[in-house]
Amino acid sequence: MAAVGEQTPFLIVYYGTDGSGGWQPLNRPLRTITTVDRFALVVPSEAGHQMRMLQVPELTKAMGFTRNYKLETGTRRQKVHMLGNGVCPPVMTEIVRTLSEN
Repeated sequence: MAAVGEQTPFLIVYYGTDGSGGWQPLNRPLRTITTVDRFALVVPSEAGHQMRMLQVPELTKAMGFTRNYKLETGTRRQKVHMLGNGVCPPVMTEIVRTLSEN
């Protein structure tokens, strides 16, 4: 809390071993989304800090999927797993664009 501030929302990063301290500010791009829940949003409130895992729509937005993109089948856990195995659409678009220019 000393690094972030008592009234600043932030993300807790679970299962991380990258030496970044287990948290990240909201103004940085999200780290790699894995096949298991890894990110929790921490928000200050009058009752203390509240924590919840990022949800599938938030993860798809973080990856750069279009606003209307939906994962239609599977449980929440299966959807997180699929996203963790996915490639961010803007990255793949750039790869295909670069390959098609040659």
